[in-house]
Amino acid sequence: MNLLLAEVAQATQRLAAAGVPSPRFDAEELAAFVHGVKRGELHHVKDADFDARYWEAVARREAREPLQHITGRAFFRYLELQVGPGVFVPRPETESVVDWAIHAVRAMDVVEP
Repeated sequence: MNLLLAEVAQATQRLAAAGVPSPRFDAEELAAFVHGVKRGELHHVKDADFDARYWEAVARREAREPLQHITGRAFFRYLELQVGPGVFVPRPETESVVDWAIHAVRAMDVVEP
């Protein structure tokens, strides 16, 4: 097992012990964020590139800081939004309500002015 996979596995255990609902996803997302790659590109990260920034990010998530505040981004529908402390993180339920509202408006028989 390479260092990155071992570190992600260790971070997954720490986040699970802290009660984080999606520990593996969060551990991988933090690793990708720290290295400036997408989660699917983590296998390209060289072991030597792994550093303390990852463990700082893991500690913040372990303290239950929202993942999106740590990475500075949140996804909502087709958008990538910048977020940080003091900004509400869009929830999946909100996306569902917005989808419902868009479909409802499109289904209305409205004559445009």
